[in-house]
Amino acid sequence: MEKEINGKVQKINDEDYEIIKVIESSSPYKTQEWYRKTYECDREEARVAIDEIRRKYKISYGTKYTPEADEIFDKMEEFREQGTIKESDVRKKLIIWLVQTSGKTSEESYKYLSQKGVKFSTSERLYWGVEHFLGSMGCMANLLVLISSVLSLLLIFIK
Repeated sequence: MEKEINGKVQKINDEDYEIIKVIESSSPYKTQEWYRKTYECDREEARVAIDEIRRKYKISYGTKYTPEADEIFDKMEEFREQGTIKESDVRKKLIIWLVQTSGKTSEESYKYLSQKGVKFSTSERLYWGVEHFLGSMGCMANLLVLISSVLSLLLIFIK
C-alpha cells in the first residue's frame, strides 16, 4: 500500500501506518502508552519500536508539549535506569529534558517540576531561588554581585 508521509508517497504496511498516525497525533509519552497497550509489551520494547518507525519513515512528533506528572516520573526512572547514580544528576537531566520537550526556560521547568511533585534538595531550591532573584533584577543583579564581592575582599584585607 502507498501512503503519503511527510509530503512523499511511500510504500507502507497497514500496521506501520497506524503507528505513524498515532505518532503524528500524540505526544511521545501517549504514543508509547498506546503502543504498550496495543502490542502488550514493556516500555523499552515500545520505545525501540517507535524509534525504528520514526527513523524508517522520518516521522517527528512536531510540536513541543508540556508533559504530565506520570510522564515526568517515568522519565526520572528512565534516567535512573541509564546508570545515573546521583539523584541531583537525575533532576538536572530532568530539567534539561523538560526544556527541550516543552520549550520552557530552565527556571520555568524547575517551577513546573516542583508543582508536579518532584522533590528538590535544599541546595537546589536555594540555587533556583537565587537564580530567579538575580534574573528578575536584570543588570542590577550584576551590580549587587560586584558590590558584595568588593565588600568581601575589603573585609578580608581589613582583618
